[in-house]
Amino acid sequence: MNQRPTGLNVTKAITGFLQYKSAEGLSPVTVTGYDHDLKLWIEYQGDMDVAQVETTQILAYLNYLRTDYVPRRITGNNDKKLSPKTVYNLYISVASFFTWASREFQINNPVKGVPRTWFILSLPLYKHRKIYKTYPFKSLCT
Repeated sequence: MNQRPTGLNVTKAITGFLQYKSAEGLSPVTVTGYDHDLKLWIEYQGDMDVAQVETTQILAYLNYLRTDYVPRRITGNNDKKLSPKTVYNLYISVASFFTWASREFQINNPVKGVPRTWFILSLPLYKHRKIYKTYPFKSLCT
């Protein structure tokens, strides 16, 4: 593991994260998806010291995606909001990055303070059942 970064900005840390995911054997399409998702987060948040990111900033970003973000779709249907599943996928990308960064640089993981059920409960009921078979949230389904 590396030492705690001093002034390491998020953009440089993301480059290391993407290299790590490539070395891990993920497909180039998956790594490109991480890159796209994390660039969207930087576009919203700005490039800052990776150790200075807080849970409130992650929550604000996710709320922005759910309420104010205007997607740039190829089809031109840009007035339609992101689906809860898309917001959840963006959350997974940010969570994966900060899980890696917290191990790599011994920093606090700001995503740990984001309740995962916040996303799951915003999905339609039929998707809840599918997710609860995969994740240990069965007690929330009843």
